Amino acid sequence: MSTIVESLRQELQALAATGAGFLAMGLFFSSLTSNQIVAAVLTFAGLLLGLGLFWLRGMAPGDGLQDLIAYFSFLELWWETGRGFVPVRYFAAHLSVAIFFLYL
Repeated sequence: MSTIVESLRQELQALAATGAGFLAMGLFFSSLTSNQIVAAVLTFAGLLLGLGLFWLRGMAPGDGLQDLIAYFSFLELWWETGRGFVPVRYFAAHLSVAIFFLYL
């Protein structure tokens, strides 16, 4: 029972980290424009970019670039937490994105 609770806690932490980044991105785009639809479209484009990073990782040359892309792919974070690992470096990358967009 405790492993199920621990797994659920890890998944919720991953969801909160990526959600914070996406909310901060949406707030940033909303502050750039007075039109809410444009802000929503730009945020959705950012979500698609994050989704595309998951597939671009395999095509990137070199291990260093693949690791860098993996840090900012939200699906990579969800995949690793779903497997039972707590990738602190992925959490740090997504929380850094949230802080970056909130700072701008």
